[in-house]
Amino acid sequence: MTKLLWCPKSWKEFRSHPEMVYRTSNRLRAFNHHEILKSVTGISSEVLGCSVTDPDFNAYDTLIFQKHIHSIKKVQKFRNKADKLAILDLCDSISKEETLNLNSLVDLVICSNHELEDRLISNGLNIPSATVPDSHEADPDFIKVHRETERPSVTWYGIGVNYYKFVEPLHRILQQGNYAFRWAAEENPKWNNEWGFQKGVAWQLSVKDAWSNPCSWQQFIQKSDIGIVPVLEAVKSPHKVLNYMAYGIPVICSPTDAHKRVITHAENGFFASTADEWQYCLELLKDPETRKKIGNRARQSVLKRYSQETIATEYYQAITKWHDHKMAGHKNMSFIKKIRKGFFGP
Repeated sequence: MTKLLWCPKSWKEFRSHPEMVYRTSNRLRAFNHHEILKSVTGISSEVLGCSVTDPDFNAYDTLIFQKHIHSIKKVQKFRNKADKLAILDLCDSISKEETLNLNSLVDLVICSNHELEDRLISNGLNIPSATVPDSHEADPDFIKVHRETERPSVTWYGIGVNYYKFVEPLHRILQQGNYAFRWAAEENPKWNNEWGFQKGVAWQLSVKDAWSNPCSWQQFIQKSDIGIVPVLEAVKSPHKVLNYMAYGIPVICSPTDAHKRVITHAENGFFASTADEWQYCLELLKDPETRKKIGNRARQSVLKRYSQETIATEYYQAITKWHDHKMAGHKNMSFIKKIRKGFFGP
């Protein structure tokens, strides 16, 4: 049996704030995979700080750390064994120095997008790496119905500070275009009164709870006519884009590598870089038939391909591939040592 231990970035806070396990990266890159894989025959899965609080690392054969390593000495001792695999899961860029340090800390790095993996390799990562994208988290039973409206609902959601970097520059276009613009993030006095901010959105929920909760971030997405995901060349996962698309909601986004792997421009979504391009794409999507056509193509292209079940399976396949690789390498080294001993004596 494969025994997995997921180590999310905020695990110490789970005891006093158990809802923290549902914060975006904790949920996406650990908890959701755990929820899928724990029911698979031959797999045992636990989440540090959630389903288990003070585990013995040696009781598991695979440790998956999210964003940073806990207990480095214990991990180094753990990974010296042939049947043990220590993994770091990354969804954000790190420095060259941090990248080089990984070569002696873990056996495998799993990235949320190909651009991030390429950047790590160019910065000197020389241990095995793999890319497993985020899944969407859309309720497969919900399909957006696009109707004629004078003011289409345009939405963005994410981390509050990113609103100022990515979305605020589009204010003029959104205001002059007569769109019903709304955005959502965890509430904070710094932005609670900003134009279009949606108060009362519930974030710390498991996915299925969020599907049915009328105040959830999932319901916020579902009420959208158009989704926007400007990221200004940042290295980001396509998670937000996938959520809109899986619901049949057309999305306009920055043409990043991750987004280009999901969207074909003007077929199942749109890319925009300049103000003129953003304005043009938004104007196109005022037409409900265009929204319906693009939205349906978007849904068909991502609903199954990027489902939680599909991506959790890909994640597990990446783990087993490199676990087998490590085992084979260890056996080869043992064989070499035996040959050397035969030639040169004890």
